[in-house]
Amino acid sequence: MNLEDVIDMFPDIEPFLIRKWHYAFYTFFDLIGNDVIEWRDFQQLIDAIGAVRGMGGEDHIAARISLTDVWHSMCETMNKDYKEKVRNMTFR
Repeated sequence: MNLEDVIDMFPDIEPFLIRKWHYAFYTFFDLIGNDVIEWRDFQQLIDAIGAVRGMGGEDHIAARISLTDVWHSMCETMNKDYKEKVRNMTFR
């Protein structure tokens, strides 16, 4: 399945939005750039925020809590274990 097939699956959503979400999702969550979204990507972002804003500081703690919640919600929605990787979803 490619991105155009996904667009066809959701006729009520503007194709531009699907392309935008796809781009944003992989740009902001696949930080390692291996076409797999995994906890390691989220941990790298949390660590980067800590390095810039202060390890253990308010922003670092908020990032850790919120990004952990995002990871857990994404895994639960996709019926994945937290330790699993979320593959490219076959439409890149």
